[in-house]
Amino acid sequence: MQDLALQLLDGKPEWLASLPLSQKILDTIAKTRRIKSHIAKKREVQFLAKLLLNNEPEHILATIAQQEAEEKARAARGDLLQRWVDALLEDPSRLEALYACGQPDALQNLRQILRQCQKKQPVDKRQRRKLFEALRDLDQLTPLPPPVG
Repeated sequence: MQDLALQLLDGKPEWLASLPLSQKILDTIAKTRRIKSHIAKKREVQFLAKLLLNNEPEHILATIAQQEAEEKARAARGDLLQRWVDALLEDPSRLEALYACGQPDALQNLRQILRQCQKKQPVDKRQRRKLFEALRDLDQLTPLPPPVG
């Protein structure tokens, strides 16, 4: 439980707000963060761990595990989209593989951005970012397959 208490102490306020924590636990976290003395802080962490034990730590741990899984999935999708960006910049004809997604408006926007990238050589970060965002929008409508080749 002390590991969970330390993890909560290191967490950002927005993240803490998304967890099912009681007001007493949130107040204890705020109080512990203000403590500078090592021994006093250690004692307060132990108290926080005790509070967590009394307030269904399984639910808190399950919520944290779910958030971490969602973050991993988001990172994996980001990696896939980055591979698509690299593949499209290397060979723009690979855009044809995305026609199966069936989103003509998104594909037209993607085609325009790809043409702009071809005109500007070398491709700058802003253009890569626009291409990534267009692919992300298309991925949200219809999940993209991995790039071929």
